[in-house]
Amino acid sequence: MNCLWLSFLFFQMSQAWTMFYPRTSSFLSKTAVKSSSSVEAELFVDENEMVPIAENYVRAKYKSMAQSHGKLACTNEGAGQILRSLLPPVTPAELNTEVSKTLATIMANPKNSDDTIEEDDFVKAIVNNSYWKAAGSLVVKELIYFDALHTYYRAGTPLLNNSDYETLRDNLTGEGSVVVNMKAKETIFVMAVASSRRGDPVMDDLQYTTLKRELKAQGSWVTARSQDTLEKLGLNTFMGYLHRAL
Repeated sequence: MNCLWLSFLFFQMSQAWTMFYPRTSSFLSKTAVKSSSSVEAELFVDENEMVPIAENYVRAKYKSMAQSHGKLACTNEGAGQILRSLLPPVTPAELNTEVSKTLATIMANPKNSDDTIEEDDFVKAIVNNSYWKAAGSLVVKELIYFDALHTYYRAGTPLLNNSDYETLRDNLTGEGSVVVNMKAKETIFVMAVASSRRGDPVMDDLQYTTLKRELKAQGSWVTARSQDTLEKLGLNTFMGYLHRAL
């Protein structure tokens, strides 16, 4: 009986420890890549399971955009619109530069035209874009998680299948990311701020003010521009990008 109780107590303590401290053995080296770095690190080092999830996510964005225009393939214009939603919340000028750079890479393939962008070329260009690499794996995983939830909450459209969603959520939980504990309205608010920062607002001023007031009344930390645990450790996070942009 005592052995069973000790085992249970140890499990509870280990779970609590994970909530407050991320897996630091390789985590610090993988995610502490500042956006100002001139060296682009590779994404998802020692996280091979994240590569197909990121690719599946980008493919879902591609297909959704094509279908919204009644087409089987994305146009150059549609690809640019997707890019704007896939990059961290940077200034419009920075965003335009990266979009132009990435689209130029895609259009360098003679198979692509203004009317048709090859899906595989698009996915490869997105997963390898310089802003994702500069931001680091944690920011990209949080961005994917945020966007997937936001799209589902707003449009009812899943960008991740159940398996990919659970794997991503478990990964972020293990990293100590706060995004997995956010409520639906908090996620919508964060993405509204990020979209506005990119110059592509998803709600009008009245909707934004109403939502912000509601979250403030509930004591939500996302309206206070407070640093999350990982930001305080000096790591790049999606919320950190957002705070620096405000």
